Amino acid sequence: MIHDSYRLRIPLKPGVLSLLKDLSTKKDSILCVLTTSERDCAENAFRRLGILSYFKDIHTSFEIGLGKRTGDIYKYVCDLYQVPPSNTVVFEDAPYAIHAAKEAGCYVYAVPEETYRADWEDCVNTADDVFQP
Repeated sequence: MIHDSYRLRIPLKPGVLSLLKDLSTKKDSILCVLTTSERDCAENAFRRLGILSYFKDIHTSFEIGLGKRTGDIYKYVCDLYQVPPSNTVVFEDAPYAIHAAKEAGCYVYAVPEETYRADWEDCVNTADDVFQP
């Protein structure tokens, strides 16, 4: 069911396409994905939504062997690209991931997500900014 949802149904969040278009024109910008989903789920959804080509790569917590509950995974990806966390912008919708990215030293945008509506105040208070399309 999860694979089918990614492959067939999960929509692109409002404002994301415009954001990707804008960020992809920035000099020295590296766009990548860090997900707790399986790689094929992300690839299938991004291919269907027409956004896969915007990303240099997709990194999964499974492949890396770290979760998004501590800053270690964000630091790992920053090290891969030789970019300090302080020069890294992260867009996250889960409260635990927002906390972890902040712990790593990244600049974090909170992205609204219905699943975490009850935690939205915590997300806003923890993140550096809020993604508002």
